[in-house]
Amino acid sequence: MASVHHCDCGARIILAATAGRRQALDWVPDPQGSAAAYCDALGTWRVRILEPGEEPLHPERRYQLDVASCPLKPPPPAGVAFLAEYKRARSERAKEKRNRRGRRPAPQVTGIRIDPGRQR
Repeated sequence: MASVHHCDCGARIILAATAGRRQALDWVPDPQGSAAAYCDALGTWRVRILEPGEEPLHPERRYQLDVASCPLKPPPPAGVAFLAEYKRARSERAKEKRNRRGRRPAPQVTGIRIDPGRQR
């Protein structure tokens, strides 16, 4: 059984390990959740984020990220069900902005020509 953790809003959460860091999940499984989590033999919770349309594997169950359901944290933008989809769209917008800015202008031509054959 997992140790009990609480969110700032007072809700019970599960702290599950991903490849790089820990994610807070709601305590109760959610059939509409975007994360697949399971508890391994040592009692450590493991989680991975599901892509749209992907189903959890056998020992995993669907959970909702606490970030999406906590009333104290800002909700994701409307219409975004999956965090990966939101981050991908955000990075595409940033890439488009960079492309719109273009390149730096070339150095200005002053009109002075230096003759390489001239000796001083």
